[in-house]
Amino acid sequence: MIELMQLSPDKITTIHLAAKSVFTQVQSQTAINATLEKYNLPNGFILFVGTLSPRKNARTLIHAYYHMLHESRIDVPLVLIGSKGWQYEELASTIKELKLSKYIQVLNNIYDEDLARLYSAAGVFALPSYYEGFGLPPLEAMHCGCPVVVSDRGSLPEVVGDAGIILDPDDVEQWAETLVLVLTNQEVRKSLVSAGSTQAKKFSWQKTAKATLKLYNLVTNFV
Repeated sequence: MIELMQLSPDKITTIHLAAKSVFTQVQSQTAINATLEKYNLPNGFILFVGTLSPRKNARTLIHAYYHMLHESRIDVPLVLIGSKGWQYEELASTIKELKLSKYIQVLNNIYDEDLARLYSAAGVFALPSYYEGFGLPPLEAMHCGCPVVVSDRGSLPEVVGDAGIILDPDDVEQWAETLVLVLTNQEVRKSLVSAGSTQAKKFSWQKTAKATLKLYNLVTNFV
């Protein structure tokens, strides 16, 4: 807004969103196992949540996953959760061309309770998006104890802070290497989960409400 609309930084206030209360680390392994069985998934899969459209850049993740399968012994599934958006057909063609259909599962219309369990069961959450207005999925993932890897674009670095790994959205090789690192290095994983839990607590709807009310009062008094 500062660059494109020539607005003064003094005229801009950032008010963060927050995750729903349902998104918390699920402690019941029985509940997690029931959800994994429901979707025919193992523990420790790679998870992407977002509309399957060019802006979300699942393409980079799919290519990184392809490299990971061929350069390591890791063969956990890649789970893409989201509605089929603009140019989804191209994404589906890429999956088919790379012969990944049996490794990649596309899901949609997932209940929040199930999604919280899937976050809790995933080995890593990955979002190489080109742009996000806020980026709720990585925040939800951190609340659920899932390590996150995101792109360095839009609001994602601000949401994740130092609690996740931040990468160039177009660097397929780096994404592949990072996925392997998080899935195989327990120390890295534990560090990300711990930092993610701390980072997620910085966002709440109470803070959102207070910041919004403060801004309304400021504008009202100014007028």
